[in-house]
Amino acid sequence: IEEFDIIERYFAGKIACAHPNIHLGPGDDCGIFTPLEGQDMCISTDTLIAGTHFPLLCAPDIVAHRSMAANLSDLAAMGATPFAYTLALTLDPESATHSWLDRFTDYLEEIGGRYAIALIGGNLAQGSLSLTYTVLGHVSEGQALRRNTAKPGDDIYVSGTLGDAAAGLRFLQGPDSAPDKETPHKETTALVDRYYFPTPRIELGQSLQSIASSAIDISDGYAADLAHICKGSSVSAEVWVDDLPMSTALVNYAGEAEALTLALSGGDDYELCFTIPDGLPESAMQELEEICPVHRIGTITNQESVLTLKDEDDEPYTIKTEAYRHF
Repeated sequence: IEEFDIIERYFAGKIACAHPNIHLGPGDDCGIFTPLEGQDMCISTDTLIAGTHFPLLCAPDIVAHRSMAANLSDLAAMGATPFAYTLALTLDPESATHSWLDRFTDYLEEIGGRYAIALIGGNLAQGSLSLTYTVLGHVSEGQALRRNTAKPGDDIYVSGTLGDAAAGLRFLQGPDSAPDKETPHKETTALVDRYYFPTPRIELGQSLQSIASSAIDISDGYAADLAHICKGSSVSAEVWVDDLPMSTALVNYAGEAEALTLALSGGDDYELCFTIPDGLPESAMQELEEICPVHRIGTITNQESVLTLKDEDDEPYTIKTEAYRHF
């Protein structure tokens, strides 16, 4: 398959640019758009590599969803509305069949339409499968959520459940690593799906704009990402481990102790961790919970240690946590 045939058939000629502020999409030397008046633009770039960020020989719909969702999650953490993206795609010519490209771009078009984000350009190269996205979102001037603005006294919340994706990856890596081989197939499937098909919390992030004091998405592990908020804001956090939200599927698969380790240190959940000043009206919290489950799991303090874990008896809780590191 020729390079420009791929671009024309599967990208420029297939994935449309529907936003009125986007004037030129893929196919030329540059995409062209007009920034939205009264909006700040949020931009993020992320690379995902086969064998590192998703298993080798993943189905193309999984590659499309997982890679796009991981990038959309960065926009969600800022409270931004998706706008446009570029994709630099490196393909192995032996595996880049018409069937693979059809399925990949079909799903890319579907998830892009679901979150109203348009492809406006990119690059195509030959090599091992990797995808580098640059995503653009917009938010009203001065309203973007940040990770360095938490204050002592703020409550700490998290969306969804934690640890499922890490358990799903563990299951995919082989039966010998599964603590409980008798876990029902339905539950392991749910865990694998959380890894393959994460949900970027775009709507939740948008609703947090006028409520949250800080936010971050959970990609490298909950404890590590909360520590980023603490370090950036020059504060500390006290987390009640018994209040961490964990799914029944996770607990049944890993057991309570290992489930807690995965919830604290497992990555790839792409949930949101956020802080809210004490005293938020109950009606505001109910509105958030109508979007997705949210859980209060701790408080921001001004103590010396960055992160303190406590059990239900208010005693220090020690657990080995190690976040994902690229190097």
